[in-house]
Amino acid sequence: MDGDVAPNSDQGDAHSKSNPVQENDDHNDLLSVTFTVVTLEQSTAKIQMDGQGFKREAMSGHVYETIEACLMALSPGFETFFGQELIRRLETISWERLQQPSSDDESHDSDSA
Repeated sequence: MDGDVAPNSDQGDAHSKSNPVQENDDHNDLLSVTFTVVTLEQSTAKIQMDGQGFKREAMSGHVYETIEACLMALSPGFETFFGQELIRRLETISWERLQQPSSDDESHDSDSA
């Protein structure tokens, strides 16, 4: 046990600023992670992720359910890119569905006959 540090010792406080995982004071069972992102506009932002969702660390209040939604709020360029990518994927899915015959409709028709 020599050299072991108890979970509530004072030594843990010295490293809490550099540790990316921090406990939330209100809810001891929740962890939060803070990380830095570089937006398409070459600016940096710190994002905090916890059990409630994603939010910009410096701004309190608005919590986003997905990292994509948080990044779209931070970066107009990401919002444009993600919107275009989403439209492209939806068009691809729609086109693929139009090209394939619906086997579900045929199986229901033969069952009811």
